[in-house]
Amino acid sequence: MIDVSLKQLVCFLEVCRDFHFTNAAKRLNMSQPPLSRHIQELESTIGTKLFLRDGKRIQLTTAGELFLKESYQIPAILTRAKEAAQRADRGEPKRLRVGFVGALMEERLLALFKRFRESHHDTQLALSDLSPARLLEELEAGRLDGAFLGVLPRRNIRGLQSIPWKTEDLQVILPEGHPLSKKSSIDPEDLSSETLITLSEGVAPAFRNKLRRIFKRKLPPIGSETTGVPSILAMVIAGSGFSILPNSALGSTDPSLVSIKLKSKDAKLEQVFICKRMKGNETMQSFIALL
Repeated sequence: MIDVSLKQLVCFLEVCRDFHFTNAAKRLNMSQPPLSRHIQELESTIGTKLFLRDGKRIQLTTAGELFLKESYQIPAILTRAKEAAQRADRGEPKRLRVGFVGALMEERLLALFKRFRESHHDTQLALSDLSPARLLEELEAGRLDGAFLGVLPRRNIRGLQSIPWKTEDLQVILPEGHPLSKKSSIDPEDLSSETLITLSEGVAPAFRNKLRRIFKRKLPPIGSETTGVPSILAMVIAGSGFSILPNSALGSTDPSLVSIKLKSKDAKLEQVFICKRMKGNETMQSFIALL
């Protein structure tokens, strides 16, 4: 067993925040010599250098990069372990870890979470707001028990099952005063020369495939790709282009935005709940029953 202390790990991670020993020492409320000593002891324990020092410039070695990649989650894991022990002490020994896409959070989902907590006082409902791509990563890694996704992934993931949650219409989102804003519905062909503002493919790959089907594989020119709906709406308001989003993503939007029906047989967002195939898991079965 490698005898790496938590103090050494914390010092290492703190230095990696900005690769500045003096700043790291200040954040840790210690002087720089003890910090340097902890790093040296860590390197001695591991048996290799983790940092390259060139004057004032500091960077990770290849070994340091790999060590950072594998160890950065440890403090979070320890925090979750502490919280789990405290929940058990409070009489909440069970935990259900559920993820969701924040842009799709609406009253029905909030009501579902509330009903589950009211009927399962012995279970903590741990919620995570993540991008669709991250939700799938966390599910595959076993760090989530289930997740609500806006679009069913194209690839099947071993050990997971999908359950239909609800279906929403996709809307064309335009700034007030746009030439198309007076229409009662819009055909995808009417948008072929307009500028599309949308989520990046890396964040929401299944949604990008949905857009390709709507536009018959030829997307309008993409003006910007973002990681979240708020920035999409801000850019549409600013007149940078249009977007296509479900009703639940709009919330109480700015009155300068116009939402119009999209005329397409593919203009439906079939939201799903994806979870582990856990035979005999009564907690998950109860949650699914509420769906």
